[in-house]
Amino acid sequence: MKRSAFCAVLAASMVMSAAGAVRAEDAMRVQLADLNLQTDQGATVALARIQHQADAFCSAGEGRQALAVVAAVNKCVVAMSRKAVDQLGAPRVTTLYAEAGRTPDARPVALARR
Repeated sequence: MKRSAFCAVLAASMVMSAAGAVRAEDAMRVQLADLNLQTDQGATVALARIQHQADAFCSAGEGRQALAVVAAVNKCVVAMSRKAVDQLGAPRVTTLYAEAGRTPDARPVALARR
């Protein structure tokens, strides 16, 4: 089974990216046409690509960020990953996603010390 996933951004996902705020008409594209999604290897690679693209799509850039921005980015990454997996409709990818416990997929947060 070869497919490519095209995921429209959730309208509620307004976060800062390197280029500015993500707009409702922005989209995340994940290239999966070269993978066999019926194999564990193909599904694993597909899930890694989805996660990578969601992270890049939702990213607020490098460096320190307010906790609210970090939380919004994490929420966006989880939502976009879930939406991509759902839209793809590949049973092995869906199973791997569920087994990995991708929700919530929180990033570490560094707290300031006094």
